[in-house]
Amino acid sequence: MTDVNITTNMIQAAIRGAWPPVKECLQQGADPNVCTPDGMPLLALATLAAERETVQLLLSMGVNVNMRGPGGLTALAWASCYGLKDIAGDLLSGGAEVHCLDILGRSPLMYAAMMGHVSVVDLLVSANAALDQQDVTGRTALIFSAMAGQPSTASVLLKSGADPQLPDHAGSTALMVAQRHGRVALCALLGVGTRSHPTPRPRGMRPRR
Repeated sequence: MTDVNITTNMIQAAIRGAWPPVKECLQQGADPNVCTPDGMPLLALATLAAERETVQLLLSMGVNVNMRGPGGLTALAWASCYGLKDIAGDLLSGGAEVHCLDILGRSPLMYAAMMGHVSVVDLLVSANAALDQQDVTGRTALIFSAMAGQPSTASVLLKSGADPQLPDHAGSTALMVAQRHGRVALCALLGVGTRSHPTPRPRGMRPRR
């Protein structure tokens, strides 16, 4: 069987979710950097299937860990979105870029934060993820936590130094977003966070007496 046939069979098996044949094809020399017809990298498929053993095999074969699929999403973004901490850790150890952004300017940290995956947020913060990175609308991971009603991830972000007063492009801070969506617990949390980060006074202005 030619390398092309092996790779084709591997992709077909991956689409079906048949992972043992995928690993056999890789061991027979199939290209680890292939994508499905719709552009989804094999590494991302294995990540979405929570196939850690296959992910580790691909990494050992030198797969392009930062290969992007539809929407510009990397395997690390998918792992972060679905709370796959162990796989996310494998990807980071394999060279995944923690700051890699999709076409909307969203980072893995933003996906982990909005989905409430505290352990993944901790992992990404430990990997020096940019806490105040903004997407194309100006939203940060903290604002996404507020939108989605995730006080647990918001708490981690605040304790790690995320700026609660950084507004999106519409002028809304995380607290304003939480208030708009009726997130009571988040409003209390972000209110405390805001008071711990006082708004700097413009130069030349004196406080009122």
